[in-house]
Amino acid sequence: MKVKFFAALIPAMFIASSAYAAEGETSTVQFQGNITEATCSLSTDSRDKAVDLGSVSSNAFDAGSGATTGGKAFSINLTDCAPSVTTATVTFSGDTTADSVLKTSQGDITNVGIQILQDGAPLKLDGSQASTAQTLVEGDNALDFTARYIALSNSVAAGEANASASFTLNYE
Repeated sequence: MKVKFFAALIPAMFIASSAYAAEGETSTVQFQGNITEATCSLSTDSRDKAVDLGSVSSNAFDAGSGATTGGKAFSINLTDCAPSVTTATVTFSGDTTADSVLKTSQGDITNVGIQILQDGAPLKLDGSQASTAQTLVEGDNALDFTARYIALSNSVAAGEANASASFTLNYE
């Protein structure tokens, strides 16, 4: 008799517990996005790129604030560019002065900065403006720039003058 009562009690417990379960709200999750055509790949020689500006005499800045040194050409190399990608721009971002010159805070001196130029014109290096669009061809391409030192005061002392900037590639 005890076994029959206990066996009858188990199904009754499940029925009772399901009677108290409340159904929650049902809603939807929407997923949105775009599939874009392939652009270009950044060449391995352009990842974590180092541009050696060489040794420059402090006398090169004797003209005072705004004096610049000769530039050092460098390229950001792209590979496997799709035929549908016709132009690219580059936006540089770094720790800059009010004039959008890279601060040389990674070295011994702070009264000299680094400019990046495109076709002889200094670029803004604070991330606020992209370079002029450069035409791309299918396959491999080089985006050409120049870097140079610029005096930020009338007197430039000797010492290590390093800076860094990140960059973002934009395609059309």
